[in-house]
Amino acid sequence: MKQQTKYRQEKNMNQKFGLGIPEQPAASPELIDALRQLKCSRLLPDIGKLIDEATDAQLSPLETVSKVFTTAARRRQNSKMEMLEKMASLPSNPSIENFDFSRINPLAAQRIKEAARCQWIEAGESMLIRGPSGVGKTHLAVSLGKLAVAKGYRTLFIQANDLLAKLARWNVNGELERRMKLLNQIRVLIIDEFGYPTKPDPAYAPLFYTLVQERTQKGVSTVITSNRKLGEMGSMLGGDEVCIAAALDRLIKDCWFIKIMGKSYRLECFEKRKMKDGWDSEEDDEGNL
Repeated sequence: MKQQTKYRQEKNMNQKFGLGIPEQPAASPELIDALRQLKCSRLLPDIGKLIDEATDAQLSPLETVSKVFTTAARRRQNSKMEMLEKMASLPSNPSIENFDFSRINPLAAQRIKEAARCQWIEAGESMLIRGPSGVGKTHLAVSLGKLAVAKGYRTLFIQANDLLAKLARWNVNGELERRMKLLNQIRVLIIDEFGYPTKPDPAYAPLFYTLVQERTQKGVSTVITSNRKLGEMGSMLGGDEVCIAAALDRLIKDCWFIKIMGKSYRLECFEKRKMKDGWDSEEDDEGNL
């Protein structure tokens, strides 16, 4: 405090005679240790500046303390959000704001708007988003993932093929138990394109069952997008279909079902581009495309 008072006096004197602003005094070891114990060490570079601003604004001691710790809380929250966003691995473009609700039926649209409130995550419920290719399943899943991150939930977006391959590799390397514990700390696990053509592996079924079982028991949410009917998903993995059926049965016990139908958005864009470029036929000068 004496250091800060001396600094203010020197600052006022320099300003009076048109001199430069002196450097802030270094934080005392006691202050540094206290901030670290409170996990507020990010304030260290600016603590003098914050106190100086509070003094210039003639804030009371209580208001000064409030300013310092409000800044600390805001920085910690910003740091947490940056970490969650990085960890989630969500594609950048999709969001609930640019999701095209006009392309889906009103019942599905209403269900999606309810899901956007994220109460299903708090309840530990899961979600199955199904529909043909190109109708916006991944867009919706990513949008819900971003809303989850904004509410402070740990989220992870991963392609089903990548997840299954990693589970199999971890199982072989003896890392499965440790990795599974980390996966189960993810509050919202988004598995995209489940049932998409992949090389079947008999190891996938029991690993997937273990993942679903543990996440269900822990009460954390799993989101799966697929262009397959529920009964067809297991056949894409290979191995024990009874095991896969048991996993899906656990998953759908407390599950939101959102079905998106319609024409592929990508195909519609392609058709519009063809018309714009004058492709009025399925043939060009060199033959069929």
